[in-house]
Amino acid sequence: MIDGVGLMDVAVLGSMLAACVTDLKDQRIPNSLTIWLWPLGIGYFLVRGALGLDPFYTGILGFLVAFPIHLFFWRIGLDRGGDAKLMIGVGACFGWALMLEATLWSLVAMGPVALVIMTLRGKLPNLWRSVRYIALSVLHRVRGLVPPEAPEQTYVAKAPVILAGFLLARFTPWLDITWS
Repeated sequence: MIDGVGLMDVAVLGSMLAACVTDLKDQRIPNSLTIWLWPLGIGYFLVRGALGLDPFYTGILGFLVAFPIHLFFWRIGLDRGGDAKLMIGVGACFGWALMLEATLWSLVAMGPVALVIMTLRGKLPNLWRSVRYIALSVLHRVRGLVPPEAPEQTYVAKAPVILAGFLLARFTPWLDITWS
């Protein structure tokens, strides 16, 4: 955990709050809310490195560690593009350790947050249909039968989950992932 709240917190939290609004409203996080965090974080740590306050490579390393993790999550469907870009921004702005901790907290928070969002949207019954579909699909494939028709997909906005994971990582000592 990094002590104190600074301008970087304000910038990242502002982007995350705006991402929550657009993700909940339009099911999309625009690049204008995410990609600007990449050069901001990298530049911030280059300046702090030149002043001898932090290792100059913190933002670059955070970006480089976040990129393959969240590219993988995007490829397997766990992240959408905006989610991945937002977490890469967290890596650039706060370093790899906080990004990794925020990612872990986001994975933990996804279940409860998804249940709340699905309940508020009246889509909770679709969860049961999806679980049933997955089980029947496996059974049908094992037996060589045609799987049943897939139920309607329910989109769950992940920006609120990312925000929750970031807040837990940034402002609690519960995991405090460090290099040493």
